[in-house]
Amino acid sequence: MDLGGVVNRHFQQTKNDMYQNSGYCDSRNNKQILIIDLYKCTGESGKTDEEFDSNNMTFSINLYEPLLIDTLSDIYLDNFTTFDALANTTLNQTNFVVSINEFPINSNSNNSVLFNKIVIPNEAIVYHKLVVHKARKMNYICSINPTKLTKISGKITDRAGATMGVVSATGYYRVIMEFIIVARN
Repeated sequence: MDLGGVVNRHFQQTKNDMYQNSGYCDSRNNKQILIIDLYKCTGESGKTDEEFDSNNMTFSINLYEPLLIDTLSDIYLDNFTTFDALANTTLNQTNFVVSINEFPINSNSNNSVLFNKIVIPNEAIVYHKLVVHKARKMNYICSINPTKLTKISGKITDRAGATMGVVSATGYYRVIMEFIIVARN
């Protein structure tokens, strides 16, 4: 009898059940998509996303519906798109550094600006263009315990902690981030 194997399976089952939702769970859909659309438009239309400060690239947005994560899940970045981002013409502008306060991002670095942040290569060679910076594969961001999210907040900077956005002559700037949340089995 393999007593070690039995104890190990029991321990693994207990660990998997510990952070599970005791209420309603959707067993058919194990993926959820979260799209964060940040924009600043100060042109003639006057349309402005009041929760996005393009000067220091902080955001705090309310979701239309609460995002219910009912089981231990992994979060992946599927794509990252900008319009009017600064071009990667200097060393500090070669990457976007993204923090999202509601995601428990655990990344280590020798640079304090990059510590516990998401780093995305800046593929813009000129500004005033639409650029998809991250779209080839899903990148693991973090794991998250069951929760109910109604608000998402964070910051987007360059490698030195400075702004990466430009509110150009058109008065328009946009960032779209798409995350996929996959429930663990």
